[in-house]
Amino acid sequence: HGWRVDLSSPDLDVRVQLNQEELLVSLTALVQPLGSRGSYLEKAGLHPSISWALAKTLDIRPGDVVLDPMCGAGVLLCEAAQHWPAAHAFLGCDLDAGQLAAALRNATAARAAAGAAGGGGRVQLFRADASLRGGLPFPDGSVQKLVTDLPFGKQFGSVTGNRTLYPAALAEFARVVRPGGRAVLLTDLANQLVMRACLACAARATGAAAKEGNEEEEDEEAQAADRGDGAAAEGQPPPRLQDAWVVEHRRSFRLFVKTDACIYVLRRTAASAPPAPCAVADALAA
Repeated sequence: HGWRVDLSSPDLDVRVQLNQEELLVSLTALVQPLGSRGSYLEKAGLHPSISWALAKTLDIRPGDVVLDPMCGAGVLLCEAAQHWPAAHAFLGCDLDAGQLAAALRNATAARAAAGAAGGGGRVQLFRADASLRGGLPFPDGSVQKLVTDLPFGKQFGSVTGNRTLYPAALAEFARVVRPGGRAVLLTDLANQLVMRACLACAARATGAAAKEGNEEEEDEEAQAADRGDGAAAEGQPPPRLQDAWVVEHRRSFRLFVKTDACIYVLRRTAASAPPAPCAVADALAA
């Protein structure tokens, strides 16, 4: 149609990605500001551009408390603090002392770079285990926004181990995030069944028919979680994990060619946080 291809300086960037789940054709809608490509980083972690995009999805507002409960090298928090400095606090937790040391170096370098440019928020780090009930050192409902790169089970842990880790972590996330708060979680498609068992097993328990396609799966997950809004009625079982979250969006994409990743955007409901994680391993084995 007369279009001229210019790969060095295009007027319009069209990307086509194909994986086992979908064909995705996308146009660039968000452009990361120049000078924010993670040049300040001293220790490698999640790619700065991915970190920025996750923080952008979080919709950070002035006064928010932002938590990464499995912060690793802290790149997510550093990018968030650099670009949304009006938040009240940026908090990072990790159980691994080596990862926290890397996060401290990155946060210190990011703070110095942001200070030279006249901006940036302060990152605070804590050694804590997000998979334990009460493992995060924060009061119930004290966090407005939570974002994390969940272990894929490759560099850390295993996909089998995530059957225990994910529900335990999501239960603890539900404890610290206040009703109406948002969580943005990055994982990969190898852990999709675990996430669905955590967040959508209500649909299977009520005999809802399975649906085909990515968009239909998103609707099923959101509707299943919506049925759990509010406190449990008298005579019903204690709060369940899927009652605590509504799936607002779920989108899979190809992460740097070799990994089929998935982003979950969750909203915290008014339901009480579950006292214990649901038996995901049993559900998957059934």
